[in-house]
Amino acid sequence: MPICLSASSTPPSNTGAFSFLALSQQRNTLSMAPYQYTPLEEGQIRLIILLPADRLNAEIRIRLVTTRLDTAAQFDPDAQADNDPLLSLPFNALSYVWGSEHDPVEVTVFDVTDNILGSLYVTQNLASALRRLWYETQPRLLWIDAICINQQDIPERSEQVQKMGDIYRVAPRVIVWLGEGHIETISGLQYIAWLGTQIEYTFGTSHQTIRPSSTATDTTIGTSMELELDDQNASNVWKVLYNDWFGRLWVQPEVILARNVVILCGDCLMNWNMVSRGITLLYHRPLSYTKDFHTRLQREKPDQFIQRDRAYLIFFNRGNVITDRYTLDAMKLGSRYACKDERDKVFAVRSLSSQLRAWVTADYSKSAAEIYTQLSIRSILKTRRLDLVAEAQLSTTRNDAPTWVPNWAVAHDARKELPFKSSDCAGFQGAIVENRVLRLAGVTLSEVYSTAKVNDPGLAQNLGVIFSALREFVKSLEQVKQLSDPETYPLDAYCRILSLGLCRENVVPPDTALPTHTQFREFVLIACKYNEEQQLDETPPYFREVYDRIFWTLRDWALLRTAAGHLGLGPRDIQRGDIVCVLLGADWPFVLRETTEGRHKVVGKCFLDGFMHGEALFGPLPDDWEIVWDRHKGGRRVKRNKNTGGIVPFHDDRWKHDAYPEADEVNPELTAEFFQERGVPIEYFELI
Repeated sequence: MPICLSASSTPPSNTGAFSFLALSQQRNTLSMAPYQYTPLEEGQIRLIILLPADRLNAEIRIRLVTTRLDTAAQFDPDAQADNDPLLSLPFNALSYVWGSEHDPVEVTVFDVTDNILGSLYVTQNLASALRRLWYETQPRLLWIDAICINQQDIPERSEQVQKMGDIYRVAPRVIVWLGEGHIETISGLQYIAWLGTQIEYTFGTSHQTIRPSSTATDTTIGTSMELELDDQNASNVWKVLYNDWFGRLWVQPEVILARNVVILCGDCLMNWNMVSRGITLLYHRPLSYTKDFHTRLQREKPDQFIQRDRAYLIFFNRGNVITDRYTLDAMKLGSRYACKDERDKVFAVRSLSSQLRAWVTADYSKSAAEIYTQLSIRSILKTRRLDLVAEAQLSTTRNDAPTWVPNWAVAHDARKELPFKSSDCAGFQGAIVENRVLRLAGVTLSEVYSTAKVNDPGLAQNLGVIFSALREFVKSLEQVKQLSDPETYPLDAYCRILSLGLCRENVVPPDTALPTHTQFREFVLIACKYNEEQQLDETPPYFREVYDRIFWTLRDWALLRTAAGHLGLGPRDIQRGDIVCVLLGADWPFVLRETTEGRHKVVGKCFLDGFMHGEALFGPLPDDWEIVWDRHKGGRRVKRNKNTGGIVPFHDDRWKHDAYPEADEVNPELTAEFFQERGVPIEYFELI
């Protein structure tokens, strides 16, 4: 198992050319004045000169200097900066968690002639990081947001936050600080890094390959289908994964954009790449524990998979260097992580999306509701699509925002969704009227007639609870005759909604990791005939895969049936009488709730069998064609001939139109008037 890399208190060799006067230690801490920041000029950032100390409990002493961002990363030992020769040194940026603000630590600020300018206060966690980062004999140049940005100056804070992506991008090295850490945490990091030395991996378009490394001392780790962990290693690993740093939102841009990253925990410096490989293994291999540890883990850490996924995504996103994302992907990613300021749910991911940077400016003078609303409006007007509106849910709506504005302060499902097109290539038709009212064109499909759901989403892990929910929904259909007779029971439609339209048969080339439609049918039949007093002695080999898919479905959705007999999935707070409609510009149908004034609230998006590919506007697909998903083209929809099996690019033949470069682009021909002329009952909904 690897030992920690040296977290030396000795600076790099080319930093020893400077000499400094001894700094005065004499001061009265009770009379120390707060440090007064000097305003920054346009294009400037501040850097910290962390002054040397020879013991861990020494006072923290710094200088603050200014420089231009476009020259801050340049290293020229012979250069002389305008206001301090240390600016010729490379700087490191710190990625850390602010931590508790209780019992802050004083930091003394000096000027270039060693006069005390005042003091700042930082959290205990940041103070610990500074003490681990200082050199014994030479100063060190750092960028740390809590100190380098005047947090009380709102215009400066807004302007500097917009630069943070560039700061982490140009910093020669980013240091991840995981805190002082107990011996168990450091041992866990070492074990994870050791696992990383045992494997190599590659990612394809639809799968990953993990194999033993050329230097592996235990080749079974790279070949086994599951990873066995003894109690001590398992406990240490989970102490690492539950470190607060892995749940922090700002971590994403800080490490994704960095040139070079190292991990520091206490005095242990770890190689990022080895830890990344180890985390990847822990994510992609089932973990095997002793029975006692597994029971304790289930009891004490019920959100273990969420924590593991958060940690993995940080390493995965950096490894894949995804530095420009669609706004929706960036916002979903950010919503899963924590931050102190709800506005940072947008500002922190700006640097990961050029689209988002063009739409929103970091401005801390505005409220979170104003920022979220502005983002939704810009998205609608710029893309002519309702992608962000589809993320709104009535159950999480803010009191100070419309129901059509997603609340990004709560977690959104970041799993990749199939690219449905319920309104096909039609773009947004409507306007933003009055104050916070969104007027949209669409067509009503039906009202919600009956629903069923798992009352406690956490119980969806229980097989009996899942079976019970499936049975209750079957009863609500009021068509319980012969279960296997498709003429009297819509079993196939039921299976399509439970799989959210994704099974092995409708992916090309077929994905063997997905259950088949037939396997979903068999699972539902078993569920509906299951007696809780009986035991399932034997289950088919595919049973676990189907169960996992249905578990995620019933945890997040409610089953629904419309008055017209259509089956689907909707938000968990859906009610009988809610309206199901297709809005122009939306990829998913919507569930709306009418108010006494005749306007509507957005309950959320829904999946409605038979209406996910423009059927509400153009009618059903031709009998000899079906839509499937091409794995080699990012899940793009294509057409398959049911008779020959031939695959062709998707082009909607249900209406005459000019060919567009991309079949899924917004087509300006598809206006509300276009559909009205063809007899589609278009109406306008005013969303509040």
